[in-house]
Amino acid sequence: QEKEASFREKAKGNIKPFPGVVKLLNTIKRGNFKLALVSSAPKENIDLLSSELNLEGIFDCIVSGREVAESKPSPQIYLLAAERLGAEPKDCIVIEDSPFGVKAAKAAGMRCLAVTNTHPKQDLEDADRVVDSLEKVDLITLIQRV
Repeated sequence: QEKEASFREKAKGNIKPFPGVVKLLNTIKRGNFKLALVSSAPKENIDLLSSELNLEGIFDCIVSGREVAESKPSPQIYLLAAERLGAEPKDCIVIEDSPFGVKAAKAAGMRCLAVTNTHPKQDLEDADRVVDSLEKVDLITLIQRV
């Protein structure tokens, strides 16, 4: 917990979204789709991120890694998010940037769009689609091509 508190102290005021993320989230929300934020990070880190990026209230549910017994690549965290949203896993689209996250999404029976923010394309090949940035991803692309 001390490590996480130190992280939050250093991160405060220095968090920048990956290109296209905020715009895509707002587009999805305006399209009346449900949004979940799912992260292995502690809830306090997630809350800081949401606050710093002015995303409070955009998500219908937030699920932290502390709420499940098994971490990614187990599908537990994504299945819990789907349950809280009242959605079938097959109707969910996950946006991920890690190999374990992609594996977790696919194991949950969800479609997955991977972004090469933190890992190279070849490490994310299990995703339904891999992109270099969310800047060029729109709602139609997300729904029809993933």
